[in-house]
Amino acid sequence: MKLLLLTTVLLASTGNALATCAGSDTDPAAAFAACRQIADAGDADAQRMLGNLYQAGNGVAQSNTDALVWYRKAADQGNAAAMHNIGVMYDSGNGVPRDHVVAAEWYRQAIDRNFAPAMYNLGLLYEYGMSLKQDYAMAMQLYRQAAELGEPLAQFAIALLYDKGLGVEADLVQAYMWFDITGAGHEHAIFNRDSVATDMQPDQIARARQLAAEWRADRPQLFPPAGDPPRP
Repeated sequence: MKLLLLTTVLLASTGNALATCAGSDTDPAAAFAACRQIADAGDADAQRMLGNLYQAGNGVAQSNTDALVWYRKAADQGNAAAMHNIGVMYDSGNGVPRDHVVAAEWYRQAIDRNFAPAMYNLGLLYEYGMSLKQDYAMAMQLYRQAAELGEPLAQFAIALLYDKGLGVEADLVQAYMWFDITGAGHEHAIFNRDSVATDMQPDQIARARQLAAEWRADRPQLFPPAGDPPRP
């Protein structure tokens, strides 16, 4: 099963003005106008969100060129999500020439700011050898970094590497554990977990469940009570 590129990240904003800028209940044109006003004043989050609106054509005519302009403005101020989004544009060839090397450079800048989606996407480039030398060990390292920050696609990717035995010894206990940790974070995680279980002994399944439970218990910040938002 091929992994999926984590595309443009739409992050929640803080503050009343930015909430209006990103709010789903706001008239698209009004949301764009609010974003533009705050972005023109130099707010990096608003600049990144304005890039999202241009890329989606939400409240304004769709323009990858303008999206890139505003992502770069936000990135110049150290906005990790904007750096990641520029990487995605180059990774997918969306409005710019497709260039995995340039994408990797932008992902690394976001990773320097501890941005999990960029860790996952750079891991993909290493796993599949896309303009980078294929390196399963480096892919696993990046996936683990992202998994520790709660990125479910990275958790799923770790499970797949253990299931396939790519860069690591095939280990169904570890595969089951990581599929279980991923849970609802990936549409195929539960199916894959139950699929690998058909080749496991009951004691192996019990061990995998125990490992998954221990992993979650050691990271309560990633698993808030139902209804509460994840803690940073």
